[in-house]
Amino acid sequence: MVRVWNVKNGKTVMTIKTGHNQVWVVIYSPDNTKIATGGDYENAVKIWDAQTGELLATLKHFFTVSSLAWTSDDKKLISASLGTISVFNTTTWQQIAILEGHGSYVPAISLSRNDRLLASASDDKTARLWNLDTNLAVSLPLQHEDKLQCAAFSADGQVLVTCCRDTNGTFRPSLKKLALETYCPLVPISHQKRDSNRRHFKASQE
Repeated sequence: MVRVWNVKNGKTVMTIKTGHNQVWVVIYSPDNTKIATGGDYENAVKIWDAQTGELLATLKHFFTVSSLAWTSDDKKLISASLGTISVFNTTTWQQIAILEGHGSYVPAISLSRNDRLLASASDDKTARLWNLDTNLAVSLPLQHEDKLQCAAFSADGQVLVTCCRDTNGTFRPSLKKLALETYCPLVPISHQKRDSNRRHFKASQE
């Protein structure tokens, strides 16, 4: 179940019975009109009307959905699951790309400030960087000593911090800066190219 709270008075505004056995992740759309949830049991991302709680779309996956990210222009929703990261068009709710390379669950994904570079952190003890213009990896996997729990870009998009279960934080500013400047020049979002790529899952409108 998902609860929407009024943060001023601490009261529940709305509850949504998602159908997930466990809700692993929840995120608002950039315009605050939709809520996306991901979880297990049904292995799906579900899109809800943020005002009414009405189910708008169900995006089926093969495994538990562990992380979500929404581009700031509201055009792409990105989900992470077992070994794969999926990119969806938020107009049609069709999958337009799959980012493959991880060998286990991906607990965290993070977008750079211009929405063109995605970082992913995985239980396979690696972090990866992806160019969302080409949907390809832009560097070799970043190796860690243990399973990764989280990843986050700095506000200027030049540094990525990752944390793994051994409680050590790993900073690699030089490598991240090279990836950003070489593969994803920091240009305004309005000038970005939007690619369509392979389709793998079927999204059902409800």
